[in-house]
Amino acid sequence: MISLLNESLLLSLPESLLKSLPYIIACQKNSMLQQLSSKVVACEEIAAWSPPPSANQEEKVSSKKKKSKKKKKNTTAATSSPTGKFGLLLSDTVLFPTGGGQPNDVGTISYTNQDGSTMTQQVLDVVRLKYDQRLVIHYVEKPVAPDTSVTIDVDWTRRFDHMQQHSAQHLITAVALESTGWPTTSWNLSARDGGTPCYLDFGAPPKEVTKDLLHELETKVNEKVRSTLSMTPTVYSPEEFAALDSGVRSGSKGIKSGAGPVRTVTIKGIESNTCCGTHVVHTGHLQLIKLLGAEKGPDKSSTRVWFVAGDRVADSLGQLHNMSKQLTSLLTCPSTEHFQKATDIVNAQRETLRQTKNLLRTMATVMTQIALYPTYAADRTIVQHVEEGTPDFMKQFLRSADEHTAKIVKEEKEENALTTTVLVSTGGGDGERSGACMMTGDPRVIDALGPALSALLDGARGGGKNGKYQMKIAPGVLSDSKIVAMQELARETTKRVLEL
Repeated sequence: MISLLNESLLLSLPESLLKSLPYIIACQKNSMLQQLSSKVVACEEIAAWSPPPSANQEEKVSSKKKKSKKKKKNTTAATSSPTGKFGLLLSDTVLFPTGGGQPNDVGTISYTNQDGSTMTQQVLDVVRLKYDQRLVIHYVEKPVAPDTSVTIDVDWTRRFDHMQQHSAQHLITAVALESTGWPTTSWNLSARDGGTPCYLDFGAPPKEVTKDLLHELETKVNEKVRSTLSMTPTVYSPEEFAALDSGVRSGSKGIKSGAGPVRTVTIKGIESNTCCGTHVVHTGHLQLIKLLGAEKGPDKSSTRVWFVAGDRVADSLGQLHNMSKQLTSLLTCPSTEHFQKATDIVNAQRETLRQTKNLLRTMATVMTQIALYPTYAADRTIVQHVEEGTPDFMKQFLRSADEHTAKIVKEEKEENALTTTVLVSTGGGDGERSGACMMTGDPRVIDALGPALSALLDGARGGGKNGKYQMKIAPGVLSDSKIVAMQELARETTKRVLEL
C-alpha cells in the first residue's frame, strides 16, 4: 500500500516519531471529549500525503454491493465543502477520521503563529491513511509549522449526531439479530441536513420483514434505550483479542488485529462488537429510535430499513408538524383528513387531464379538416399554431392531416397530394414558456425546411429523418411575427422544392 504515501515523505519521518503516534486516538478513548491540546508533527501539501478525500463518505455503505450502471449524483451537503490544501499530522486528535461506516468529524484548530498572532483554521476533512493506521491527516487551507502547539475543537453538533445514529445502528443490529435472527449486512449514516434518514440492510427477504415484526423490533429497541445501558469502548492487544471468547461480533471496517490494537464497543448485557467509531456513553443518550419503514434491499434476499435516532427524531417531528400546518391551510381540512382530500384532488386532476387530452385530440382533428382546404390546393401546405397545445395534440394533428390528404389522393386521384407539408407549433404565446414544432411531408421539403426554421427561430434545436422533423423552441422566441414568418417559410419552401 506504499503507493498511497509519498515514499520520500515516509522516509523523512523518523521511526521513533511514527511509533509515538497512537493507534487509538483521543476521541476513540473518550467520545465525549470536545477539545484537545496537541502538537503538529508534520505539515505537507495534500499531494504529498495522497489520501483520498472522505467528505463524500456519508453516502457510502459499509458492505459490498452491486455497482449501478447509471451514474448517480452525490447529493450530500458534505460534497460541496472545500478541500484543504495542506495535510497536518498531529501527535493526537479529538477529530474522528472516516471509518467504520461513520463520516469524519470537522472542527477547528487554534494556535499562535511565530509572529505572535493567534490563528484559527477550519479542519475540513480528516482521513486515516491505509498505509499506517497511525497516520491521521487533517485537511486545512494554510500550512502550520511542525512543533506548533494547537488546540483542537470538534464540531460537537455534528459529532454527537454521528454518535447517536451510529450507536442506534449497533443497538438495532444487536436486538434484531437476537430477536429475529436477521443479520445486518450493511448500513449508511446520512447527512443530518441531507433530507434522507439513515438505513441498515437486513439479510432477510422483504416478505419476512413485516410491519408487525418491525413494530415489535422498535418496541424492544426503545426498551433498551430507556434502560440506560452503558456503551463502553475497550482496547485489546492482538494477542488479548485472539484469546477472547467468541462472544464478540466482528464487523468493523476500522482497526484490524495484527497491525495494532483492536477496539470493541460493548452494550451492557447485549453484545460486544469490534468498531472504531465514536459512540454515546449509554443508550439513554439515544432518547428514542424510530424505524420509519422497510423496502427491498440491494438484492432479493435483503431488506432496507430506514431509521432516525436522538435529535433527528425531534427534527423529523418538527418538519412533519410544519408540513401538516401548511397542508391544513392549503387543503382547508384538519390533518386527519389530509390523505382523503389529497386523494380526491389527485383523482379530479387525472380526470381533468384525461378530458383535456381527449378534447385536444378532437380539436386537432377538427382543425385539420378546416385548415386543409384553404391552403392545400394552392401551395400543398397545412400550417397551424396553438398556444396551449401538447405533444399529444401535435401528433394527432399530423396524423389527422395525413389521413385527410390520403383521402383526397384516393378520391380525386391527385398524386401530388402526397407532397403536402404539415407544420404545427405550440407554446410560447406569453413570451416566457418554451415552445415546440413538429412537421411531416416530402423528405426533400422537410430536409430543407427543418434547418431553415431552426435558423428563423434563433437556433432552435431539433432533428429528424424520413420526412419527419421536430424541434424545441426557447422561451420568448415564438412571437406573433415569428409565427407568421414560419407559415410563409413553410409555403415558400414547399413551392420551391416541389416546383409548384
